[in-house]
Amino acid sequence: NVYVLDRYNHCIFQVVGNGLVVVAGTCGTIWSTPANRGDNGPPALALLNFPSFLERVAGAGNENKMFVGDNGGQLIRLIDWSVPTISTIISAPSNNNFYGMTYNPTNGLYVATKIPTFSKAPQEFYLINAANATSQSLYSTATFGNIDQFSPPPTLTLNQYTSFSELRAIEWESGDTYRFIDGSLIMRVTFNSANYF
Repeated sequence: NVYVLDRYNHCIFQVVGNGLVVVAGTCGTIWSTPANRGDNGPPALALLNFPSFLERVAGAGNENKMFVGDNGGQLIRLIDWSVPTISTIISAPSNNNFYGMTYNPTNGLYVATKIPTFSKAPQEFYLINAANATSQSLYSTATFGNIDQFSPPPTLTLNQYTSFSELRAIEWESGDTYRFIDGSLIMRVTFNSANYF
């Protein structure tokens, strides 16, 4: 299935034949309080508020699940099309937005990219354990800068990566390895799972 996120109309479409069908949110209407978001109900009856990204959940058994960055990236919501249902799994820390989210099926943890709302630093990889509602920073940089001309060596440790251009989408690859977008670059990172929680 192909889905299309319409940020400024606050809804998600599914491509059906030669057309589009609204499958989540009510186009043109935003939620104003947590009570009218429509959590734990069908996505078609839920409301969205400037949804900013839509990503599939990795791993066997998750084929019908997707993350939605809602409220401009301040909330991560999970849609399970097989039920169908939508729920909020985490809110960003105050004055921060999520710009990407992925699920690691080998350890059941989520990794997001996070940037402050009113500045571009610190940008960070953010680890989330939804089962017990805990989170932690995996790695952050104190500064940002244009690294589009950056030519990394074959192996680069995170402490050598001292600034991000602009963290965006992140995708689980395998084990503790992820691909992510930083500015115009696609990068790969492997975290040390001994540092998780």
